[in-house]
Amino acid sequence: MKKALTIGLFVTALATPAFAQTDTILYHKPGGLNDRLLTIIEASLGDDFGQRITMENCAATKNYLSTASNPTLTLWSPELQFQTEDGSPNPCSASDDMFVGTFAAAPFMICHRADDSQASSLDHLKNGNIRLGAYFSKYNMVPLSAVMSSLNPNSTVAPYKSSTTYRPALQSGELDYIITTSVKDGEKCVATLGENPHDGLPTVNSMIDHPFNVFTYTYTIIGTNLVDPDSIIPNVHASDAWANRQDQKYVPFLSGSSRAKQLDWQTTFNEGVTKGVAEIN
Repeated sequence: MKKALTIGLFVTALATPAFAQTDTILYHKPGGLNDRLLTIIEASLGDDFGQRITMENCAATKNYLSTASNPTLTLWSPELQFQTEDGSPNPCSASDDMFVGTFAAAPFMICHRADDSQASSLDHLKNGNIRLGAYFSKYNMVPLSAVMSSLNPNSTVAPYKSSTTYRPALQSGELDYIITTSVKDGEKCVATLGENPHDGLPTVNSMIDHPFNVFTYTYTIIGTNLVDPDSIIPNVHASDAWANRQDQKYVPFLSGSSRAKQLDWQTTFNEGVTKGVAEIN
């Protein structure tokens, strides 16, 4: 059973027990993906799990971690480390010493209508005059537009507010492809932007050399006062809770790399996105 503690505007200091268990923080709504993944981490901790703390947002979570005395961790993402467009401090950006590692990622896939035989061809993806749709945010659009332009100079990536708008555009023929982490009925995929082949799909990083040729919806873990931080993510991936997870599209990411290399990947990726956004503006 989950043990929970809700933190409001004021935080009461917790005395550290003789054997300090690891607390976790949820700053998203209960029942969602973050909740499910955090529950897996808690299960993998076993008797070392302390209590779950509920926070209002990522900024409050970062501030709590900065002063916490207990071992505490939470799910994070590279996008939360992204430099703000106006150059002001990012209230959610955590210090590098909090970075535990890359935890899991859902690969973006390039998909088409199942009845579109032309779009099923890699040659068409790489050489055709094609139009792709993707969810709009500058953090997404900069790398996706750059890598697709490198793969196929004749391609255009069009921004959409959500999958509920780009999927109808695909079915109507307005788009040749969509870039998505989930595949629906009536769709097939031709390639993945994941680190490794996914569902038998070839990777874009096997086709071109580009800073953004691996692009995934990525979760990292950050924390403080952790007794053995290097063991946390491997232990989760080796647990029964992970093997039986509901969200099977999330797979280990950069798990063969050291913490330093994982952090370097995140930093380099974000610097590239910041540069791309600045060029657009």
